[in-house]
Amino acid sequence: MSSLSLELQALRESHETLTDLGKHIAAGRWLNACAITILCYDTFLTLSDEVELLWPKKWSLIKVFTHLNRFLSLVFISLNAVHLVALRRGFSNLFCEVVLVSTGFGAFIGFAACNWILLARTKALLGDTRWINHLLVAYYLAAYAATGVFVTHTSVSLISKIFYSNTMKVCAIVLRPKSMGK
Repeated sequence: MSSLSLELQALRESHETLTDLGKHIAAGRWLNACAITILCYDTFLTLSDEVELLWPKKWSLIKVFTHLNRFLSLVFISLNAVHLVALRRGFSNLFCEVVLVSTGFGAFIGFAACNWILLARTKALLGDTRWINHLLVAYYLAAYAATGVFVTHTSVSLISKIFYSNTMKVCAIVLRPKSMGK
């Protein structure tokens, strides 16, 4: 399918005007700029504490997850900024597929890492209450196994519907989930 026919199909399925879509894209670009600003602010604000308190510690799962989360946030916010903030024009459909699908998996991994850190903090607060710790770990594993299945299924379902819109200068998807209403 050509990019133009995908754009027209997306417009039909969205039930929105071009003006409304343009406003939503502009809002998305501003929100991405805000995310980059918050990421930079958080990094500069906490880096000295991180260097002092975390870097000298021996490597552990928590340390790996902390660094992984910091790295993934930077990579995926930057990748999305390239197309959302329109730093460059004229991407390929393949670029959009890779960016959008990898962002979904990156968010999944980032949330899993953050929640594992939260789980470790909860365990530290609860102490040696083994049955609660085992229950929390089992819940975490079940929740993220199910989420991983959903992310994978969604990515496989959407990949053929992702394209670069030359009109709006943004990566897009030909789909309006029923959960989003009319």
